[in-house]
Amino acid sequence: MAILGGVAAVTVIALMNAARLDVPKRGRVLIAGAGLLGLIVNVVMIWDTRVSLDAYTVLSVLLALVVHIVQVDIQRPHDRGALLLSRGKDHAPMWLAGAVAILAGGILQHLIVTTLEG
Repeated sequence: MAILGGVAAVTVIALMNAARLDVPKRGRVLIAGAGLLGLIVNVVMIWDTRVSLDAYTVLSVLLALVVHIVQVDIQRPHDRGALLLSRGKDHAPMWLAGAVAILAGGILQHLIVTTLEG
């Protein structure tokens, strides 16, 4: 998700998970804030003309992974399950949501890059 959809896709899925896990409002705000901060850092990297497109791509993926780790850490205390991709009632697969988030996040990422690079 982080590789294909960027910070926006990771944040959408994290917020969906937070809603399913009944993460308190403060946790959801922190998740959204981490995503927003990641998006701002992403835009700053694009504006910085010293960052090549190749370096930006690598840094953008790393940034999305860091944001994801922070968001998962916020959710973890509220997660009653232990296994990733488990098929239990609380851990339904999110393939469709993930695909939509990747598509929308990837488009957003592309628009940001093309708009700011000119």
